[in-house]
Amino acid sequence: MPKVSIVLPVYNGQRYLKSSIESILHQTFEDFELIVIDDGSTDNSVKIIQSFCDPRLRLLQNGQNRGLICALNTGVRAANAEYIARMDADDVSLPTRLEEQARFMDNNPRVAVCGSWVSPINTLVRRTRRYPVDPEVLRCQLLFDNPITHPSVLMRKSSIDEENIAYDPRYPHAEDYELWVRLARKHQLSVIPKTLLKYRLNSLGVSRKYTLLQRESALRVVASQLDSLGIRASEQELECHRELWMRTDTSVWTCLDQLHQWFKKLTEANNCRGLYPPFALEEVLKKRWESVCFANLHRGRTVRRALVNSEWSRKHHYATGEFVRNAALHQVKRFNYWRTGLVGTTH
Repeated sequence: MPKVSIVLPVYNGQRYLKSSIESILHQTFEDFELIVIDDGSTDNSVKIIQSFCDPRLRLLQNGQNRGLICALNTGVRAANAEYIARMDADDVSLPTRLEEQARFMDNNPRVAVCGSWVSPINTLVRRTRRYPVDPEVLRCQLLFDNPITHPSVLMRKSSIDEENIAYDPRYPHAEDYELWVRLARKHQLSVIPKTLLKYRLNSLGVSRKYTLLQRESALRVVASQLDSLGIRASEQELECHRELWMRTDTSVWTCLDQLHQWFKKLTEANNCRGLYPPFALEEVLKKRWESVCFANLHRGRTVRRALVNSEWSRKHHYATGEFVRNAALHQVKRFNYWRTGLVGTTH
């Protein structure tokens, strides 16, 4: 029985599939099986898979296209190992990925899911996604979005099997986000603060092609967590939460009072239910507010003054020289992303 099972679903992924498989087969950690699930491909994907003569590679074929969630659950059920790693057909795992993640999981038995930082492959600006490392902060961040890149994870199979957990087809294109939320109720999630995966920003990728459906599914995951806090959010409150979630460049500065009241409501609800450590929730709220400020500072002096002098900014000493310097740096980065055509493509 191998130590790690890698689940790699593919549907018409011939363009990058070879390099993706090679990045797994060339890992420094060798005690694994690579389970490739072909989901009814009509291109040369199967031929590419069959071209590899490695006994660690297993090909499963659905026969017809049943969708990503079905393929994922097929791979998880077929996995024999202690740990299950995820991989996409157009991404590249760095050589030490499995070695470092398996060692981390061995040393941290309470962790059910371990992700990593990730970097894009095909962009001019190599902007690494640096997710929080602290398990409690990660759990709080789930209130707003998905803080773990799916193809970067290594999961503990015993945690998956514990309650017969599987990817839920009711949350298309946010199935990983919903799974992390369920696992986080009883287990820890963590992230290795190091880039171990390179992902591809593909205009034909699932997250781009089905953006609206993905957002709708993700918002339902958020709403379920608010329910757990005892909050039945109004449309206006959900709109505030959505602004914090998307970190969009909008007229959010015009509704500062509503945002402050929403922060208070989240904090007070957590004080009653005790679901999250107060320090972790406070840390996540601070980061969200900072993102809102940075997204709107370009609107001019009046807006900057309103944001920096607002109740939340004063509470956390954002009306300081350091905050202004950070804001200026953010504006420079924003210009660089705009210049290369990448505004809004990454968080």
